[in-house]
Amino acid sequence: MHDLIDHLRKMGEDRVIDIFKVKRTSPDLFDRVLRLFYVKRQPLSIKEICEDLDADYPVTHNIITKLVHIGMLSLDEGSKTGNQFTLSQEGIDFYLNYSTIELDNKIIDAISKKHSVTILKLLNNKKYSWTDLRKDMRVGESSMKSVIDDLSNLGLIDKAQGEYSLSEDGVSVLDALNSLSEIKFTPAFEVQIKMLAENSQIYKIIEEIEGVIKKKQVRQTDHYFTPNTSVKGKSYLRLRSEVPLSGFSLRTLPEHSLTWTNITDRRKHDNLWIISRQKEEIDVRYPAIIFYLDFLGARIHKKIVKKRVQMEISDKQVTLNIDEIEEPKKAGIFIEIKTSAWNDDEARNKIAVIQEIIKDIVMDNLTSIDQTYYELT
Repeated sequence: MHDLIDHLRKMGEDRVIDIFKVKRTSPDLFDRVLRLFYVKRQPLSIKEICEDLDADYPVTHNIITKLVHIGMLSLDEGSKTGNQFTLSQEGIDFYLNYSTIELDNKIIDAISKKHSVTILKLLNNKKYSWTDLRKDMRVGESSMKSVIDDLSNLGLIDKAQGEYSLSEDGVSVLDALNSLSEIKFTPAFEVQIKMLAENSQIYKIIEEIEGVIKKKQVRQTDHYFTPNTSVKGKSYLRLRSEVPLSGFSLRTLPEHSLTWTNITDRRKHDNLWIISRQKEEIDVRYPAIIFYLDFLGARIHKKIVKKRVQMEISDKQVTLNIDEIEEPKKAGIFIEIKTSAWNDDEARNKIAVIQEIIKDIVMDNLTSIDQTYYELT
């Protein structure tokens, strides 16, 4: 069951081929459209895209329509006109990997055709004669000859002594296709609750919850950069520096990550929040990232320093954070319980999981907090 769920959370070969079929219609414009959405990070209409890229409207409309159909783009719910689009979380995940892979447009065109990938996979396992390949493929002679000719002309398969085999370039193409197929989607939903406790007794209470495992104790310094184009409180860039508080030595280097978050919706269910968001997180090198941010004119909008004890209940896929905010100083101890979800139905189901955990946290003067740390400070 877990293998099936894991499979559904990956891009998958069929979907990659569907994306390549869209690219075939206008390869260069396809790349420019995806890059524009990735760079802009804001809703765009087809008219705005055409003006920005100096592109033909019907061709652009066709690409946008197909990208929406296969889930790479989504209609912006907050659009006043109802015809603006944004890169979906799956679109972000795909583009990040796709942009690092060099595949010639002619190769993409060839492997998008029926039977091409199947033939490449067969030849990756062993050499085939024409007769044996036809027998395993069970397709018409003319159809198979057309595919074989295309793959041969591109140097993806070789022929020697009457047998076909996969070339080194063919292996590279299969590796690239497999890499894209194995992309794991970032969960687009987060279910969470924040609470405020008045004293340190909360540490002992949470540690005694069944199944809780203490992962790490760290000090996190978060610098927030708010882009000019964002709606306040909806989109931000966060640079996080994390230093372990236990087992620390001079050889232990702080970890640094850069996270872009765009909150598209936030709904309250009982005392928990379901947050729909787009997210991208990368590990970065320090102090190089500071130089680049400064070079680009980025300015710190907000700084939050907190001491965090992170725990988890692995079988329930729930994270529990106990935080003390040191800068700006906030009284009390904050408890954050959260989990990720891939869709709205799963998010609703996980509400019940967190509510069961909350029942084990019995303590006087425990207050629910409806703000993020960013909003709270």
